[in-house]
Amino acid sequence: MFRQTKAELITSLFYSVMFPVAFILSFFSLNGSPQVLAGIVTMYIALGSLTSTSQSVAFMKFSGQLTLLFTTKTERWMIALSHALVQLTVSLPVALVLIYLSSMIHKIIIFWPVVLLTFIIGWIYNFLLALSMGLAFNMRLVNQLSQVLGWTFSFLAPTFVPLSVVPYYLRPLTFLEPSTFVAQQLAMSFEGSFSPLYFLGMIVYLMASLYLYRFVESRLT
Repeated sequence: MFRQTKAELITSLFYSVMFPVAFILSFFSLNGSPQVLAGIVTMYIALGSLTSTSQSVAFMKFSGQLTLLFTTKTERWMIALSHALVQLTVSLPVALVLIYLSSMIHKIIIFWPVVLLTFIIGWIYNFLLALSMGLAFNMRLVNQLSQVLGWTFSFLAPTFVPLSVVPYYLRPLTFLEPSTFVAQQLAMSFEGSFSPLYFLGMIVYLMASLYLYRFVESRLT
């Protein structure tokens, strides 16, 4: 358990260093683009909640740790949450520092209540999706799916670019990607505004991910 947590912490520190360094080096070429900043913050949410948590749950299930802890009357979601919070304690402060630096350098107007609400809702439903994935599939499949959902789909979806640049015939597909609503809502909050449509999309994903987890959990009990 200790070695698994240590490996997660090292991985989190790696991404927490590489993303900020790449972002800071690009400050003068971004021209204050709120969408690029939104994409980077979204990647913190997706990578932390989806990729790391799903792989940790799958590993614990494969190694028998999850079953052992579950026999002590500890809920599975609580076990997964303890691992997810380790990563969150690293990624959240770095993401907030990046937002603050961007607001100071590029004079971006930050709508902080919307930023924090978006981060919380996006993190929760990505956590629930990751937990469901880790419980439902074997470790090899989870590793593959988490990488595709956490990385590939985030670049195919309008995460780093505005939704307006996506062709009309592809826009319905982008709404199937969990990071779309988070990235677009964050981009608007970095301009001092709020979108009820994107917020509603996050709520729908939150309810759907909660239902999915309850369904997967019912199949295991």
